[in-house]
Amino acid sequence: MEEIRNSNEIPETENKKKRLPKPAVIVAVCAVAILILAFCFKDSFLSGAALRKAGQGDFRGAKSVSSFIGKTKGDSLRKYIDLRLEINRAYPGLLVEFDKDKISAWRDTAGEIKTESEKSNASLFVEVAGLYDNLNTICALESRYSNMRDSILEMMSVFDEINRLYSKDGSGNSVPFTIGQETARVEKWEELCSSLISFGGEIPGGEKIYLLSFLTVETRAECKEIKDQMNELRTKGYGDDDPVRVSTSGHKSFPDIANSNGVSVSVSRKEEYEKYMYSSICRALTESLAQYYTGIDL
Repeated sequence: MEEIRNSNEIPETENKKKRLPKPAVIVAVCAVAILILAFCFKDSFLSGAALRKAGQGDFRGAKSVSSFIGKTKGDSLRKYIDLRLEINRAYPGLLVEFDKDKISAWRDTAGEIKTESEKSNASLFVEVAGLYDNLNTICALESRYSNMRDSILEMMSVFDEINRLYSKDGSGNSVPFTIGQETARVEKWEELCSSLISFGGEIPGGEKIYLLSFLTVETRAECKEIKDQMNELRTKGYGDDDPVRVSTSGHKSFPDIANSNGVSVSVSRKEEYEKYMYSSICRALTESLAQYYTGIDL
């Protein structure tokens, strides 16, 4: 019986070998798993780090980090960093002299990066989508204003209207008009003024553009004055289609005001006034890019 029991026993040393953990193997497996995970998420981690550095104005650091990112995520990110750097460098100059072609080119580049990163780099897509929207808004508003320029100059004719009615021809006669004609002209100017007010409300910080606010307020006041005069003529018995001439002489003047640069302008000199107002609008549009300006230039 003793011999049988001994023959069925497993040697103690062999049994211990089977039960003992193999730390070296476990460590190796964990290390491989960590390396695999690190490789898989390396580009995402580095992309986030590069974006943070770019947001802080550390473009040198952002470019350095992005150089270790693979082509799929890296190419669009490196293009974005270059775009941010260019905007940062050009921003102060654009406040002085607006360059719509440059901003339009930036918008197109941002649009390309947005398309490239939509599926490959979610964090970059969010960043560049915001920049694209900003640049696109600037381009759209500037284009709208350019299309409105002739209408704005037409609206500013209101400031010469009373003087036009007082003006005399070679025979000393005033310009003939009818109440209906003048009322239609004023209503047209009021409509154009309303469009300009609506446009100003869409400009970031538009309420701070003094020349724009002053123009709309003065236009409405002048329209009201002319309409009041037409109503006075009605009370005197004139019909809307009756020809009327101003029997007295007179001249209305408008004071000069200083714009943000200290230049004196007047609504009665409409081309000059509009030019400076446009510059103020462009400056406000450019200032909407301030969040992308870090003040650090490499």
